[in-house]
Amino acid sequence: VPGVTGGISSSDCWVAGWTPEICCSAPGAKGNPLCWDHVYTFDKCCTETEEGIQFDLRRRNFVSDMVRRGATVHFDIRHVSGGRTGAVASRTLSARSTVLRVPAQQVYSLKSVPPQLSEAARRHECDAHAVLALGLALERVNPNSMLTAWIRLLPLSFANVLWFSERQLSL
Repeated sequence: VPGVTGGISSSDCWVAGWTPEICCSAPGAKGNPLCWDHVYTFDKCCTETEEGIQFDLRRRNFVSDMVRRGATVHFDIRHVSGGRTGAVASRTLSARSTVLRVPAQQVYSLKSVPPQLSEAARRHECDAHAVLALGLALERVNPNSMLTAWIRLLPLSFANVLWFSERQLSL
């Protein structure tokens, strides 16, 4: 039966706000350790449920899209059964090799933050991480942003401001 593995179904794994975006991403090699116990595991929920498989596919498509837009990528995002999950070298790399190179239009940096936001952040003495997070929050609600689909793939721990509700963002 699709979505059911070892007595655990998609509806068992993904309840009460738990999602593949929260649980199957960084920080750990097996996703977010707060998600798992002896019954609900990374292996069962992230690699064997439809939602987990779809999330992994979105991450792989993210890398493929970067390449189509001109990025140089020498790693794969994958799960090694019984092992680790994350970036795995796709070829033997020498010291100081380029692992990821993206065109300027695919980079979001402090230079990308709109001037009015940069100025407000400067006035309030925000650090660079806060400025970038606020800039990405603005990108998230921008219907013309090229980053919107990519932001959804970031782990929830990346920047809490990205996961604010629409009401919180408007404030």
